Amino acid sequence: TPAAGRGYYSGVSELHDTAARPERAYLVGVRDGEVRVTLLGDSARIEKFAASAGKGRLTLRGDASLGAAPHAELALNLDQFQLLGRVDRRIIASGDATLKLGRDTLALNGDFKVDEGLIDFSRSEAPSLSADVTVYRGESGDFSFTNTTAAEAEAASARARRATLDLRVQ
Repeated sequence: TPAAGRGYYSGVSELHDTAARPERAYLVGVRDGEVRVTLLGDSARIEKFAASAGKGRLTLRGDASLGAAPHAELALNLDQFQLLGRVDRRIIASGDATLKLGRDTLALNGDFKVDEGLIDFSRSEAPSLSADVTVYRGESGDFSFTNTTAAEAEAASARARRATLDLRVQ
């Protein structure tokens, strides 16, 4: 609901007992989904985002500011969460990650472990690229896919330097 005379929104959105049944065999069915998001002015808070798959659980919490200096911080936790659930491809993982987003920054930090994993290519077709994928071989400097000015390339390079990734998987 818009707050009277303030030009911003406030409210709470909730979902309980949601589920997603996959159409493809390699996707995992998610159940017991819960979401609670609060909006107040130019900020949003994910108070609860949770779902179960296999014997495990995924939770996500975080805050975002959507104003003149947008930023967000999200915390993800996996506890024995089933990422893949096929007979020949199964991954169950646990761990934590934090994603911090700013106008010109992105930082992802996480530490995960594979509690259970099985990738058995002998029981099915080996993976292959779809028909719409083109593979180029050679040095990355040999290819130019966009027409950018020097100023645009410099700005893109400056933004890229502000991205950090510290992700550990055991």
